[in-house]
Amino acid sequence: LGASPTLRKVLPRPTNRRQFLQGALTIAADATAGGWLYDRHAPLTGLLADLHTGTAQRSKTTLSDGSIITLNARSSVDIDFAASRRHIEVIKGQIHLIAAPSDAPFEITTRDGLISLQGGIFTVGLRKEGTRVAALTGSALLRNQLGKTSTLMASQSLLMSERAYAVQ
Repeated sequence: LGASPTLRKVLPRPTNRRQFLQGALTIAADATAGGWLYDRHAPLTGLLADLHTGTAQRSKTTLSDGSIITLNARSSVDIDFAASRRHIEVIKGQIHLIAAPSDAPFEITTRDGLISLQGGIFTVGLRKEGTRVAALTGSALLRNQLGKTSTLMASQSLLMSERAYAVQ
């Protein structure tokens, strides 16, 4: 039965390994290029964040306590607000924050540490070498990953890394 010429035409011919690998590599290259192009417009790292911006986009949001947060381009943050807790985690990019005065401290977490403040105007930006924090008004207490603390006063800025502080 297997020798029948009609049956041989109908049965699929076995593909060789080289054709399979070539097809798999083509699909992988297309998927990688597509993902890269999409990431250039809408960063993939921010898709699951509470607030995020794409390329050449800024976003201004008023929070439940009256504070105003502005996200710079390609930025993302998670927000955790409750009656006695005001917390933002900066995942990527840069924010400008006008923190409304309150008895509850306003906390900002980054990969390099924690910034705690009562109110004022601040910018926080993630960089390759650390987190740049600038206090335009108000003061803040900073604590890096090793537990070292530093106080930032109005009109001052510094670079906080997981191990040290550098005055800017």
